[in-house]
Amino acid sequence: MNEQRITTFFPGGNTSFGFYSLFDYVISNPKRFYVIKGGPGTGKSTLLKKLANHFTDKRYFVEKFYCASDSESLDGIALPETNTAIIDGTAPHVIDPKSPGAIDEIIDLGQFGDTNKLKKYRIEITNIQKQVKELFNLTYNYFSLAEKTKYHIKQMQGLRKKRDELLDFKKYLTDNLFKENKVSSFNPLKLNDKSNSSARYLFASALAPQGHINLYESLFKDTDYLVYLDDDFYPETDQLMQDILNESLDRGIKPIVFMCGLNPKQIDVIYIPHFNTACLRSNNYHPIIDHYNTELINIRDKRSTPTHLNDEENISKEQFDFLINRGLTLLAQAKNIREGLEEIYIDAQDFYKVDQIEERLIDELIK
Repeated sequence: MNEQRITTFFPGGNTSFGFYSLFDYVISNPKRFYVIKGGPGTGKSTLLKKLANHFTDKRYFVEKFYCASDSESLDGIALPETNTAIIDGTAPHVIDPKSPGAIDEIIDLGQFGDTNKLKKYRIEITNIQKQVKELFNLTYNYFSLAEKTKYHIKQMQGLRKKRDELLDFKKYLTDNLFKENKVSSFNPLKLNDKSNSSARYLFASALAPQGHINLYESLFKDTDYLVYLDDDFYPETDQLMQDILNESLDRGIKPIVFMCGLNPKQIDVIYIPHFNTACLRSNNYHPIIDHYNTELINIRDKRSTPTHLNDEENISKEQFDFLINRGLTLLAQAKNIREGLEEIYIDAQDFYKVDQIEERLIDELIK
């Protein structure tokens, strides 16, 4: 069997609330924790990728945390077996050491930049930063409007199922999610389970410059059982997801909860490490993945919206898609403009010294 040794997540998101951070759940009670500082183009993501590749080659399990503002860029890695991690701690996810020296250490890549070169571009740098900030603010406005539109659709849909019917759904789901499987596959999602918290919260998808990025395939391909809730903006789905989470917590079973990339207060996936099972939403943004043991639950009839509201529902769904796509377009524009900033910093950076930092971290992350 070709054992999967890399797990990928998003620890933050571009949401209807603005940038939303779940970086606190990257690792809990670490043995060693490194926070990288430095401007764009100073080698943070490249350093993280090199470290991830090195430890994967050495047969360590690696958790990779990608950036929602550039899904091809890394924001951090964690090594569950050694309980160590290294994270990009620059804005918008500013992270500072909690136990400096004893556990945490700042890695400042900015110190390897030629400040004389950078000072020549101070006006250009500040202008680019201003443009990028404006585009992100516009993006978050569109995403906020999209979430309000989604709420409007849910209000039109209404809660159609009676409480007894929802209890039947809940019983069926929990009976299948909280049971041992005859043959349990190994899933590296089980590894990072050292925290004292009741649940671990992350993102399995993100609204990024590259579009809507979904990590379901890589995250859940080794899961023993996947059950999807057919979700077309149904309020029942929200309630059932919360019921499953509460059931897991009541049983003392710590789940990994993946929040919605648009609304980080909404649950999109609940993964139960103890049983290697998961419950997921299924909709246009989260299609069903190819998996050997999948079940789809149709919560209700697709045409359950009152007839007199059909046109309004269709228009609202079109509006929702437009607002999401407009926000994604602005994210892509912000990324393109920000690349000019990276070019300035790349030209001023001494990457030989960054490579020396890499060599030190290779030793320290596994001590």
